[in-house]
Amino acid sequence: MTVSTTTTTLSVGPSGTPNTVSTDLLLNALEASGASGCTGTLTASCIDAVGQTASTAGQTGPAVVLVAWRADWNASSLPVAPFVAVPETLPQLAAVFSLVGSNSSLTATDAASLSCQALLLAAATTPPPQSQSLDRVSSRDVLSSVTGTVARVNSSAASIVFAGLTASAARLGQALALSAECTWVPTGERLRLPSLPLSVANASLALSPATALLVEAYESVGVAATATLSPAGVATFVGAAAACTWRAGSSTAASLMLAAASSAASWTVNASGTVVGAQPLAATVEGPPSATMALQLVCSMWGGNTVVSPPLNVTTTSYAVVLRGDHWDVARGVAFRDIGRATASTCVGCSSAGTWRVDVHRVGYKRNTAARDITTRVWTGAVRCHASAGGRGVRVGVA
Repeated sequence: MTVSTTTTTLSVGPSGTPNTVSTDLLLNALEASGASGCTGTLTASCIDAVGQTASTAGQTGPAVVLVAWRADWNASSLPVAPFVAVPETLPQLAAVFSLVGSNSSLTATDAASLSCQALLLAAATTPPPQSQSLDRVSSRDVLSSVTGTVARVNSSAASIVFAGLTASAARLGQALALSAECTWVPTGERLRLPSLPLSVANASLALSPATALLVEAYESVGVAATATLSPAGVATFVGAAAACTWRAGSSTAASLMLAAASSAASWTVNASGTVVGAQPLAATVEGPPSATMALQLVCSMWGGNTVVSPPLNVTTTSYAVVLRGDHWDVARGVAFRDIGRATASTCVGCSSAGTWRVDVHRVGYKRNTAARDITTRVWTGAVRCHASAGGRGVRVGVA
């Protein structure tokens, strides 16, 4: 604690007499400064023109007590524990500055002498020691920072409001910590508020169907997708600004691929988590029958956060090709083999000309119930049979 005053306040003029003369020293101009809660005893000493001194040391002197102060979070402004947020602006948080055990009165000028700030840090970051001001923390470790707004409430308290902190730079599922402190500017004394733990919600994507889907190659198939935040009820996706696209993974056939239109299409996520867009969520794969591709939906949300669905195994339908007709001799036999994008057959000993009837039907279905009958003509030993939809064909090789 230090005590200061102007030089003239305690000056004593010549007495003009050799006799002892009493002089009152007015102490109302003294100014004591030091840490809050500091106490001391005031002593005075004087020296005359010839160097003789006098002091009040050893006597009962007035006690000087500097008012104690504290800062606490305003419990009514804090979210219900556990504090979980999404990567957006955090709710406004408030603290209270108060004078403790004193008759001193907090003025508006006093309140203006209080400076407060708050930092949002990753929980993995070593918290700054009490000896280090928060404004000395490296900017690389700070996700967000704001200065508190201080306003006098009454003669012993002031409110502190921290508004505008954001978790937008945080990752989904990341653990965070909020640190705040206030500084009494005239003395530089700082008081750290208790650290507030919080975390960012997790997000997940689920497809329906979830694991496997049988499709017709080259034909679009609808899929449903839903995004979910955990814990439940923490927030909505209204501010996620999500963008979702398909990602093709491994496949059992090199020629099986995601259609260009499906690769280029994108969707978003509505407030409740449903994946929506100008067109319903759908995918088209192109390639041979009986081939499987792992397909995932990838959504970017809240800036750099990416959420990926579990793989959906998309399998193209198998087909069978059967030659039939009055002029087909079963005894001549048929051997089936794959020769490209469709199942084909090689006919040994057949006539090199004539009209053949071909059934193309999905394996496991009754013939002609889900098939197309196609009349084709054989020439120079090869026939391409084209289905009516999409131009897809089955090649029948004739010896």
